[in-house]
Amino acid sequence: MIVAMFNRVHVVEMLIERGANPDARDANGVSILEAAERMGARDTAARLARSEKGGPATWSFCDDRR
Repeated sequence: MIVAMFNRVHVVEMLIERGANPDARDANGVSILEAAERMGARDTAARLARSEKGGPATWSFCDDRR
């Protein structure tokens, strides 16, 4: 959850590729997506939202939006 909150999209992607559950929640019931949104981590939140909707499971390291 920490990497999502601090907008580390590449790490979130790696964790998802290795089987991490993008729908996991913390002890208070807060989802990873909600935590990212609360911290203003827009890129990570967008990536997690795609996971929830069954969207593409990959993120391009060649993305020009850096």
